[in-house]
Amino acid sequence: MESSMRKLVAIVTFAALGLGAHAASAQGFSYNLIEGSLISGDDYDGFGVAGSMAFTSELFGLASIDAVEIDNTNIDGSLLSAGVGYRIAINQAVDVFGTGSIKRAKFDGSDGDWGFGLGVGVRGRPMSQLELHGGLEYVDINDSDTTFKVGGRWYFTPNFAAGLDFQDNDGGSALRFAVRYDFGRR
Repeated sequence: MESSMRKLVAIVTFAALGLGAHAASAQGFSYNLIEGSLISGDDYDGFGVAGSMAFTSELFGLASIDAVEIDNTNIDGSLLSAGVGYRIAINQAVDVFGTGSIKRAKFDGSDGDWGFGLGVGVRGRPMSQLELHGGLEYVDINDSDTTFKVGGRWYFTPNFAAGLDFQDNDGGSALRFAVRYDFGRR
């Protein structure tokens, strides 16, 4: 946990100092988006769908589903998540945010378990086509774990982007290749 906190502090510092100087060339952030991803983890592979929608300029809703198959088994699993978030625009190039969510994890042969997640993160835009993001999420579903996440999106058009995310927790690490449609950007 202490190592993850140091990583988050480094990300926030980088975003606030390094990206803040480029605010004039960057657009603000949209929280109206949907994306799909292919997931490759240490012991599993699968896909995910996630989205968010702005309710106000600061408040947004979020939802996601990940479906995975555990390597060398016939066991499938899923993780559903729905929640709300609050964003603070530091400037046009940097947002910080917090999220809270309810979660349901289910594997073949189980009834599924409910839990919750609490997250903090930062989004930065060093140039108009590139978004970098990172954060931490604490999740408690029968057992607690903190996930460190970092990634980026390259916008090919104002509304379409692709990118890569890395996440790491006690259960292992995973890469996600994602495509995003942003229906809130102008």
